[in-house]
Amino acid sequence: MNVRHALSIVGALGLLVSTSLAATTAPYSQSFEAAFPPDAHWGAGGGGTVESSASAVLANAGSSGLIVSNDIATLSIAQSSYTNVWIQIYARPVKGSGTPTVTGASGAFYINSAGHVMANDAGVWTDIASGYSADQYYGFIVHADYTSDTYDIYATANGFKSTMTLLNTGVVLNFISGNPATLDNVKVQSGDRAYVDAVAVSRAFQGTGEADSIEVYEHSASSTSLQDFQMPAYSEAYTAPASAKTLGGRLGDDIKSGLVNGDQIYVWSGNNWGYNQYAVSGNNLTVDGDTPGAEVPSSMPVYTMTSLQIDQANVRGTTFGFYPYSNVTAVAVAGEVQTGTGVTEDFELNGTTAQPQGWTALNWSDNTPIASLPFNDTDNFTDGDFMFLSTPGNPNSWTVYEWQEPTGYWFRRVGAIPIDPIPSGANMWVKRQDAAQAAVSITH
Repeated sequence: MNVRHALSIVGALGLLVSTSLAATTAPYSQSFEAAFPPDAHWGAGGGGTVESSASAVLANAGSSGLIVSNDIATLSIAQSSYTNVWIQIYARPVKGSGTPTVTGASGAFYINSAGHVMANDAGVWTDIASGYSADQYYGFIVHADYTSDTYDIYATANGFKSTMTLLNTGVVLNFISGNPATLDNVKVQSGDRAYVDAVAVSRAFQGTGEADSIEVYEHSASSTSLQDFQMPAYSEAYTAPASAKTLGGRLGDDIKSGLVNGDQIYVWSGNNWGYNQYAVSGNNLTVDGDTPGAEVPSSMPVYTMTSLQIDQANVRGTTFGFYPYSNVTAVAVAGEVQTGTGVTEDFELNGTTAQPQGWTALNWSDNTPIASLPFNDTDNFTDGDFMFLSTPGNPNSWTVYEWQEPTGYWFRRVGAIPIDPIPSGANMWVKRQDAAQAAVSITH
């Protein structure tokens, strides 16, 4: 049994090889709603208790969690498939009273009796964080890069799907065992009674040490129809070089982390007058045949206000996407623009030459009064131009505003209730009469 490819989180969590299980592909998630084992990818080590129970549930993560007592629960991952991964585990662990022994694992961490997170760096236990002594659920994300043989650990003491921050700041965590090729298994382990919930594995595309924060986005299995999607975290890192903020660059990689083959991403294109469709296939995004003439992914920019939609394949389950960013330079987080970053974005409002009807679709990423919209300018609009707005809570109801000259302001024409200010996540359609496009520059 080859365990050198495994990443072990001991005390409460761990990874161990087990060749008798059916290996799963990524992205994968499990909330332990069914009796253990919840599917063919999980197995128990024996000698103790591993069971699903309502008493072990993580708030907002279903109705049950996993109890692990003097036992090991193992998730089998498709071997030789994933060299770079995100591993999410929420745990209410038993604090370790002594230093655990780790053999045949790529990496390991545990919480000691003083509430310190101890990580194994090339065989040496290193103190990377404190303040984890409470008897509660904590969230952990491990970023394991099997190309560099290094890993990062992120954590949060807040609730389900909260942003997690890097624990091993200034420290590169090196694998314990040398030169493993891929992730093979995820293990949940505890000597005493511990609770575990919301385990997930997704692909990663960046190297370790590149981000100090991770935002988590859940793609719900019940939402299989076309739906609006707003980037959970949008970092200044995506603006340099320009290729990074394209669907084929780092930004597109983050979106792919939580999607499965067959999912589609729709991106509004000012050049193609409508949504370009891109299909997830393996490690790539490709232009879907339904949108001939669409920009290739490496030429399709995504800004903070770009209108995005995702069409999830009916065969998929719940998955998690992971969005690494710097918490100092994030332009937008969870759809809210972070002001004062000094980052400038340029985009264009369409005219009738570029698009016969002069339409531009935007997904608004700030809480802004209509009178303060950054593109409000008499050079951009003429009397009788229109703006259609819908809120995230009522996406099929539209309020219509018309641009009024000579002073230049938006006058509400249709809609019983004005939408002002415009909330984050609002859908916005702008219809201009001018033939030429209008260039807009916004500094956040």
